[in-house]
Amino acid sequence: NVEMIRSANRLGNALKQLGIKKADRVGTQLTNCPQVIQTFIATMKIGGIVVPLNPSARPDEAAYLYKDSGIKALITSSDYLERVNQARQDTKEPKHVILTDSADTPGTLFFDKITQGCSEELTIEETDNDDVPVLVYTAGTTGRPKGVMYTHFGLYYSAVGSYELLEEGIGIHLKSTSLKHDAKTNKYVAETTEVYG
Repeated sequence: NVEMIRSANRLGNALKQLGIKKADRVGTQLTNCPQVIQTFIATMKIGGIVVPLNPSARPDEAAYLYKDSGIKALITSSDYLERVNQARQDTKEPKHVILTDSADTPGTLFFDKITQGCSEELTIEETDNDDVPVLVYTAGTTGRPKGVMYTHFGLYYSAVGSYELLEEGIGIHLKSTSLKHDAKTNKYVAETTEVYG
């Protein structure tokens, strides 16, 4: 979706303005919503590491995860803010709490406000196959949760395997339509390409 990419690019530029850089961690403590997808895309594009967190984590659990992961920014909603604030009393981290649904909450930033006016163009940071774009925590049933590092190549390999299964198993061929800017006409032109190959 073109609008999703544009929103993610604006978020990436907003995160950079907050001082988030390559290898910095950005947490999401939300249920599934467009901002989660935008955070994944934006953070990966700027070379950061996404840390998805259980929105229902107890404050003591969240405090441990904030500290262990070293997240510098957390994207959440006012539904979870009380838990987030209780967790932050112990750690003082993350530095930035970004709310997706509230513009007037002291000590937080509003998602729409920080992305408003940011460029829809975002330079993708160079990364290596072994760099970590996602840090996922285990359930921690036998002790403290542990961060599982997923590499760029590992995510790529999983996507390729899934696609090959679809292609060989049921004959699905995936294509992507994206808009590319034509500098000569200053217009966006739709371009359809194979997703794989």
